[in-house]
Amino acid sequence: MCPLCNSTNIQNISGPLERGYSLCKTCRLIFVNPKYFLKPDEEKARYETHNNGPDQPGHVTFLSRALVQAEPLINHDMKILDYGCGPVPTLSVMLKEKGYSCDDYDPFFFPNRQDKQYDAIFSTETFEHFFGPKKELDWITKHLKANGFLIVMTEPYTDIEKFPTWYYARDPTHVLFFHDTTMDTLAKAYGSKRLPSTDNRVFILKKLPAK
Repeated sequence: MCPLCNSTNIQNISGPLERGYSLCKTCRLIFVNPKYFLKPDEEKARYETHNNGPDQPGHVTFLSRALVQAEPLINHDMKILDYGCGPVPTLSVMLKEKGYSCDDYDPFFFPNRQDKQYDAIFSTETFEHFFGPKKELDWITKHLKANGFLIVMTEPYTDIEKFPTWYYARDPTHVLFFHDTTMDTLAKAYGSKRLPSTDNRVFILKKLPAK
């Protein structure tokens, strides 16, 4: 069963790292068989090897791709969350330098999620790590205000034939791989509307008011 849309119309496909992969033929999500998930200590150790932070110009430039798409939509009165900030928060530092207010959350390094409503939630290079995407998205949706923005940054796949050699699937912490169709399905399932983005790695969803 697809861990995102619950469809049973899935097929096994080949991929790197000798892991088991399935393709949802409804929403086109590719997901790793849970038996290949890293243990929590292994996953955390992997993240701790990343040389990322606000003092790393390459990392700042990379994350700025999300900020460039989001800045026309956000303002300094908004409450913002960086969901999945990693061991060294960077996006929140970038936002604060521009005068915005931003909280940090990461399940390993900043695990205390605040039970409050946000006007915008960034999740950069995080969705591909979700072991339970519905659980994560339920929390995000619950804590995002109506008319609020979810800004997702993840590299989508475009060609299923190239998936077995795709570099993005060679990271053992990456267990979900999104297609443009997947994002359409996600938006509809969580009462949101996709907004235009000029960056194919950045997806913007606006939460619609409840009817």
